Amino acid sequence: MAFRPPKKIGKYQVERVIGQGSMGVVYLAYDPFMERKVAIKTLRNDLLHDESEDSQISIRFRGEAKAYGRLLHPNIVTCYSYDETDDLAYIVLEYVEGATLKEFFSKAQDIELSQSFDIIKEILSALKYAHSKGVIHRDIKPANLIFSESGQIKVTDFGIARIDTQHLTHTGSVVGSPGFMSPEQFTGRTVDHRTDLFSVAVIFYQLLTRKKPFRGSDLGEILHSVLSETPQAPSLLNPLLVKELDRVVLKALNKKPEDRYQSAEAFIDALDKVRPFCVTDRSVDKIDEADETLLTIEKSDEPETKKVRGKGFFSKVSMISFVIVVSVIIAVYVFTLPGQPVQKSDKTIERIFSEGALGSDILLEEYASQTGRKQFTASLNESIKSLANTYKCARVDVFITPDNAVQLSGYLATDKEVTSLNNKVKLLSGVTDVASTLEVRAKPFCKVTELLAAYQSSEFSVFSKNNPLQFKEGESLILNITSPSYDAYVYVDYFLLDGTVVHLLPNAIEIENYFSRNTVVNIGGNNKKESRWAIGPPFGKEMITLIASDIPLFTEERPEVESAEVYLKALSLGLNEISSAEVSVDYTVILTQAN
Repeated sequence: MAFRPPKKIGKYQVERVIGQGSMGVVYLAYDPFMERKVAIKTLRNDLLHDESEDSQISIRFRGEAKAYGRLLHPNIVTCYSYDETDDLAYIVLEYVEGATLKEFFSKAQDIELSQSFDIIKEILSALKYAHSKGVIHRDIKPANLIFSESGQIKVTDFGIARIDTQHLTHTGSVVGSPGFMSPEQFTGRTVDHRTDLFSVAVIFYQLLTRKKPFRGSDLGEILHSVLSETPQAPSLLNPLLVKELDRVVLKALNKKPEDRYQSAEAFIDALDKVRPFCVTDRSVDKIDEADETLLTIEKSDEPETKKVRGKGFFSKVSMISFVIVVSVIIAVYVFTLPGQPVQKSDKTIERIFSEGALGSDILLEEYASQTGRKQFTASLNESIKSLANTYKCARVDVFITPDNAVQLSGYLATDKEVTSLNNKVKLLSGVTDVASTLEVRAKPFCKVTELLAAYQSSEFSVFSKNNPLQFKEGESLILNITSPSYDAYVYVDYFLLDGTVVHLLPNAIEIENYFSRNTVVNIGGNNKKESRWAIGPPFGKEMITLIASDIPLFTEERPEVESAEVYLKALSLGLNEISSAEVSVDYTVILTQAN
């Protein structure tokens, strides 16, 4: 007999089925009391009354509903209630009219890089809040991410996925979208909040490259890819991306949970740090089709002419929102009876929309100020970056305060260039002040810092940046360092002003450079008698770098002294080939002078 949806569930009038999965059915319904549409997720009758060992499913369903009900966040679909009848348990949720990210991917619409960052940060913001409440989603995938009509991301299906993933054998199939599952989910190990962060990284990778990091024609191939293969660095698929972004994405996709970001907040912080280094917004190539899921969402009944868009979608919604706000204000004055002044709220800023309009309440003054502020800061940031790009050796980070003061950090090649850039920024329109912590780095060392900056780690800092190493002619170069908090190959290099590099470790004598975690390593000998290197000309500002990796950087031994240009090319290739490895870096200036 064909399945027929009920006409009512409790007080709710069922309109149609919008989804069906292994655990139950999802309905679109109408709440006559609140006069709003809702989504109702139900648990299958046989699972609700199952008296076997799996009878705990219904108990967990209730527990998950309670946990879900505590999640009140703008980027999470709201849970209104949980209820039961004699033969049905159900959760009543906010119904969000909009398109899922899966639909957005399938239409291959263009999206700017800044919008990709915004999407991921909204998802991570929702997860940060959920994790703080002890709720793990376990099924983050494009089908569970909805663009509301206001362009806001809404995460849905909290709680339901948790029950499913604990009972993979109950229905004889893998629940969810395999291409977005973490290695620990595939292998049945205990999962925690870090499995959600892995899934977010998969989505971010797809946004950046229009490719999935783990692919296959069937479940076995996808499983092998997730467990065994290292994804390509995103910049290899989209050359407009910077390598700093590779580092963030690949760390988040690490096979081991302990090697990923340990919280949504840490992931957000990493994105905030790398964002200033990224290129301007752009479109990328067409996306692969999203993975099939066991929860099939019914397509929208709206005409086919309505499309989900990237840049156009968001900007169009923003313009519509503004026009509606102005229209509502005019209507209030036009339709107010003569002699009846408009009553102002006691609130500082009046709410313009009623609940649910365009998916959220919008404040006119807040909208105007935020839009103007974003446009100004974006324009000013672009102007400063353009000025910095005129210098051959430059890395400049920009921070603009709310009162339009500019803070500059990074480095240029000379003191003259630092002064020049500071003066040029002061002359830009709207700038109230300039605070600069720009460093001076000689041109021979620019390529060193450009290559290694993305890998610099506070956990592996053995040099004091405020007190550079200082040596006089004839003194012995002796260093004591400590390997990082993991077993690693350690490389110590000395870059000289004459354009050469000396490999302090490994070298012709000390070829062993693999150390257990937190091992103290002596470089150059324990005393002057045993020392191998003495300070000599040329004198001035030089550089020492420290690199640790859990995978060897080079397949062949390198000469003890070689051209810095040749070595940096080999180092760049080595870092790209082990892009999924744990890599930690520190570097410092070393000052040498004649007697």
